[in-house]
Amino acid sequence: MLWYYKWTPRISLLLLIVLTSACKSKKRIATIQAEKTISEIIDHHQSYEWQEAKARLNFRSDRENFKGTLNSRIRRDSAMLLAVKKIGIEGARTLITKDSLTHIDRINHEYYIKSVSELSYLDIMMEYSYVEQLLSGSHPKLTADQIIDSSYIGDLVVMNATINEVTHQLKYNKYTGLLKELTFKDRFSLTASMTYDDYRLVDDNNYFPYHRVIHIDFGNGEKLNLELNYLKIETNIPKTITINIPNSYNRTY
Repeated sequence: MLWYYKWTPRISLLLLIVLTSACKSKKRIATIQAEKTISEIIDHHQSYEWQEAKARLNFRSDRENFKGTLNSRIRRDSAMLLAVKKIGIEGARTLITKDSLTHIDRINHEYYIKSVSELSYLDIMMEYSYVEQLLSGSHPKLTADQIIDSSYIGDLVVMNATINEVTHQLKYNKYTGLLKELTFKDRFSLTASMTYDDYRLVDDNNYFPYHRVIHIDFGNGEKLNLELNYLKIETNIPKTITINIPNSYNRTY
């Protein structure tokens, strides 16, 4: 069972890059006929200060399959808190800040705390802002000098870009400028692909993907798939972001 499997910092973090973002509005994106330029796409960013979301998740790996829910809270440029439940029972909780990652395993009554320096082997995960952008459903921020090449293919704008020294391929809808797919391969031969669809309007300002699918191949024969369907999102409502570790829990290293 997953609840009895001790997640490593590497797997825990990589699972987290796919999480969050939904919307309470049922308003759909309007079709926009004019093609977006490359500058318009990379200059557009979702704007929010706080975000809270809940999603149904479907997890499949070589070790096990399970369904549950994900709850997330984000304070922009500060902290991210995530909790996973199965059959209504919280099994794991993780707090990510600019300096550290704290993970609690509630089933086995264990926890670990890792500093950013201890996780230095995670190429793409070292920048807090990158992790936050993906967790919130925002587009990874790009500058013109990060783009290796770009082209218009059908209804997509396809860009190859370097983000945190890792080559990514990003596919955007050429009319809306919204991200449809992101793929990358790191120096450890880990490959990941993420797809985003069913964008909906949030708070009359931001569009976020209501449905996401991620596939990760760890390069050692181990693979996982995670599907997320979001139920709600709230933005710009301040929430407490803390993690409390019971005294009876054992620290693992």
